Amino acid sequence: MTNYVPSCPALLACFSGAILIASIGGVSAEEAGGAQNSEELLSAVNSSLEQSVRSYLEIGRTHWDPGETIRGRAVVSPIGAVDVAAGRLKGNWEKMAAALAALAKKDAAYSVVIAIYDDAGKKPIWTAQQPIDPEPLAKASRELVPDDTIFTHIDPPATARFKIPGDRLKPGTKYRMTIAFRDPQGREHSFSDGSTPETGIPVIVRTTPLDLEKLRIPSRVTDSAHLLRTAEEIANPGKRRFPADNPDDCQARSVWCLRAYQGRVYVGFGDWAKNRGPIPLWSFAADDDPQLAARYGRYAFAAVENPRILFTQEYLTQEHSIERYHVWGDRLVLPGIDGLKEAGPMESLSPTATFARRDTGESSAASRGPCT
Repeated sequence: MTNYVPSCPALLACFSGAILIASIGGVSAEEAGGAQNSEELLSAVNSSLEQSVRSYLEIGRTHWDPGETIRGRAVVSPIGAVDVAAGRLKGNWEKMAAALAALAKKDAAYSVVIAIYDDAGKKPIWTAQQPIDPEPLAKASRELVPDDTIFTHIDPPATARFKIPGDRLKPGTKYRMTIAFRDPQGREHSFSDGSTPETGIPVIVRTTPLDLEKLRIPSRVTDSAHLLRTAEEIANPGKRRFPADNPDDCQARSVWCLRAYQGRVYVGFGDWAKNRGPIPLWSFAADDDPQLAARYGRYAFAAVENPRILFTQEYLTQEHSIERYHVWGDRLVLPGIDGLKEAGPMESLSPTATFARRDTGESSAASRGPCT
């Protein structure tokens, strides 16, 4: 039984079986509880979106020709910082769908709002909004089969494409683009990325169209007198560290970089995505020193003939991959990409750099420290 008292603010209650229902000011307790529940759901969804860890705008570039249409897309993740801390990486679209279903309005919806402000940032000169439908996104999230990638363990982001007419933007003017969202009650909220009329993505409209012909520099390319028409396989030192003929080892022993230094060529390989370190640092050169192979012993091997190539292991890096080398003066520098946690400074995953120096007839590792 439900009691309605349209004209009386008094609290009436009736008990029927095990159900206690009250009404205040003409609204039943059941309806009041439903309204409160929908408000709580909306508040939770709004909070997650306001703290969204991955909501942003994408456009192709900063500078545009006068009258050129600007195309881009908005990306909105329902996962907030609090959700990440609590491990709620899925189910956020479900929560939004439940909040919308709890509302009495059939056309209630969340929407992403894109706006363009002039450099003064006082009033938007162009705005657009597109609704966010959580139902297909919730379905897509449920159907994602978790694997080794992080994206299968989280709610997929919503994307909305937009198009800004070129005739709305004045030539020779700088603008800012912002992204926000509007809740079903019509209130606009900002995301936590700091996208404001003063800090949004810059959009600059040129005074005149870009003339590419004026930017082109005349050039001439001449082929070498001696063209290499064949390639010969020498050896892959990474195969000693990763010998299996499976996808993981084939990926890890792939050569990512080569660098000439003090008469030798240094090889980089590894796999930081799957943490395959530590990675040995190998170099090679012509085998013209009879004592070099003996000095390195089992840390050296020879390959091919005419000329004979000698590979030597110089150092064992505490990294999961070697992606590039740099030469600074008389030093060969290996910028760290993914250091071993157990070998890093203070057991952290902070970036590191390995410095290796090869002196005449000897090789030595100098130091491993923070990379700035």
